[in-house]
Amino acid sequence: MKKVIQDVGVFQGKELILDENVFTGHISLSLDGKPLEKLNKKTFIVKQEEEELKIVYTGNRVSGTQLKIGDKFYPVWDKQPVYVWPLAVLPFLFVMIFSNIPALAKNGFPVVGGAIGGGISAVFCVLSFYTMTTTQKLLWKILISIAYIVGTVLVCYLLGLAIISMLR
Repeated sequence: MKKVIQDVGVFQGKELILDENVFTGHISLSLDGKPLEKLNKKTFIVKQEEEELKIVYTGNRVSGTQLKIGDKFYPVWDKQPVYVWPLAVLPFLFVMIFSNIPALAKNGFPVVGGAIGGGISAVFCVLSFYTMTTTQKLLWKILISIAYIVGTVLVCYLLGLAIISMLR
């Protein structure tokens, strides 16, 4: 995911572009389209005129990230708001609630719960959280949460149907 950082005091008039892969953690920085030299995973070196400037990428997507250039910090991603956690846990809650209602299973809506349903919904919760960190808008976070809820319940429902068809 690319983020353009402008108005950085040291690089007046130049664009600093941060490219971060959310799932692998690979980070690259470029200044006006030219990749910067990487010292280690989160440290980069910029050669300006006759001096070397160290840029350090600090933080994470949950607590907020920033670039430390010299002595100053420049924010890249804001800290995730408190409402993201309940939105991310909703797929787990839906599966656990639906799987514990016997009337649903008797009336044609079997949902796998227990360890299998919990494991599936936990994976969907983590994916939901990391997908929500890619946007800052509340509406998109809610839509992402709803999509993962539907996906989780659908997977557990189809697995429940498969188990029932095997038992008959």
